[in-house]
Amino acid sequence: MRSTLLDGALNLKGRAARFVRRLQQLLMLPVYWGRQGPPLPGGALVLFPFAPNRLGCGLAGIVAFKKRPPAPQQPELDKLEAQIEGLTQNGLAQCQSKAVDLDAAYLQGDPAVAALTATVNALKHQETFCALFLDLPAQNRLARLHERLLALVEAESLYLQGQLGHLTAATAEAVTRRLESVKDAAWCLKKEILDDIGKIDALSGGRRAVLSPAAAAVFYNINTVLNSIDHLEVRGRDSAGLSLLFMLESQVFDQFLAALDRHDPALRTDFEKRREAVILSNRSISVHKPDAGDTRGLVTISLVYKVAAEIGSLGDNIRFLRTQICNDGLLQHLAGQAHQYHTVSSHTRWASVGAINEANCHPLDNHTGHPAGAAACGPIHVCLNGDIDNYRDLKTDLAGRGVTIPEEITTDTKIIPLRIAHYHQAGHDVAEAFRLAVNDFEGSHAISMHTALAPGKLFLAQRGSGQAIFIGLGEDVYMPTSEVYGFIEKTQHYLKMDGEKTIAGEFGPVQGQIFVLDQDSRGGLEGI
Repeated sequence: MRSTLLDGALNLKGRAARFVRRLQQLLMLPVYWGRQGPPLPGGALVLFPFAPNRLGCGLAGIVAFKKRPPAPQQPELDKLEAQIEGLTQNGLAQCQSKAVDLDAAYLQGDPAVAALTATVNALKHQETFCALFLDLPAQNRLARLHERLLALVEAESLYLQGQLGHLTAATAEAVTRRLESVKDAAWCLKKEILDDIGKIDALSGGRRAVLSPAAAAVFYNINTVLNSIDHLEVRGRDSAGLSLLFMLESQVFDQFLAALDRHDPALRTDFEKRREAVILSNRSISVHKPDAGDTRGLVTISLVYKVAAEIGSLGDNIRFLRTQICNDGLLQHLAGQAHQYHTVSSHTRWASVGAINEANCHPLDNHTGHPAGAAACGPIHVCLNGDIDNYRDLKTDLAGRGVTIPEEITTDTKIIPLRIAHYHQAGHDVAEAFRLAVNDFEGSHAISMHTALAPGKLFLAQRGSGQAIFIGLGEDVYMPTSEVYGFIEKTQHYLKMDGEKTIAGEFGPVQGQIFVLDQDSRGGLEGI
């Protein structure tokens, strides 16, 4: 059987080669089959081009603005109810009975349907959503409005089926388009608002009744990223991880510990035990206190959740992460503290370098097990799509400097935070350390980083065309993801990084881009 298959494969390969040679003769061009480029000769034709790692991993993160324009604190349910009533009074049967122009009058016209969509989307904005999340009567009312909208969609769809043969093509198109928009609004109300309320309540441990708006916003952001990484899991699912960074004033951190001592000594014991992990693993915690010269005086607490499984189904990993977060009393207490900054980063992958285990699951950090080593600058958490081709050379260089990597970690991603820490310890600020490190890496890759060194910031780098980073531009957040569908619940506006952009550098051409997303910015393109 093996011989038959091999003979067939060789025969197919031979025929393909003959086809390519014949095509070269006809076109008088170099022709390649299944090749990766560049470099290839100018004018070359590539059949079935090969792009490695394009669907190997997915990353997602979120940075919510601190300085954003005022948003409505309360959901506009009166407005939504009036809009649904207006649509209901202008269904297809009603318009036909009035003998009005269907193109203009059906569902009150395109502007009315667009206004409904805008009102529904506004409910997803962080401040408005959190106000809704904490208001049970408003949720019940929204659920009833969703039922009304769903009933309208079902009734109109059924009636339309019997009328399509009596409508002109243009009218049928306008009616169908508006009805589809209303269907989308009903779907959004259910899946992206009402269902997310339940998900966020579960993430908070069912503590909605005692959550502050700020704490609700933390779980809102976590849920948004988990939803995104769930969508991206089709890109890779042998492991997944999520990293949370909180920056608190020293006094608030001391009060947090004191409250644990008084009210829940078991959680305080758990807190200290989880800080002992040498390798960044599931439920590990790190604490970085400010140095004497640090004028910000912020304490950074990181919490990480990870899972690795060689065999599994879509959704398993994200369900595991949600369960870990739901059952983490420390996170639920910490989310209620008055933090100055908070960022979320996550990743899902197919392993290309390193074993499939929790130690290799992203994010990776700069800790080596030696307190006086790279970890002295505080946690640096990194996610990678793609490969660091010169990983072994860089690892050898670090070893020559006395930096060793725990043997359980075999992924090339580990070299990234260690390289960044190396440049920072050499006297460079964090942005320059990130740039210098990225410039050392060969290959095609996309990198994200957040760190205690840069409160409220998320650093992104892309080189080559094998990966992609899209930055969703929401009204209240930046949301970088590996695919557009990773942030589509939040926004339809985005910026795509260009890993092939090349400029003339001091020592020759420089390829790729680095972006920094800042929680203190005003948002939009000018904030990047």
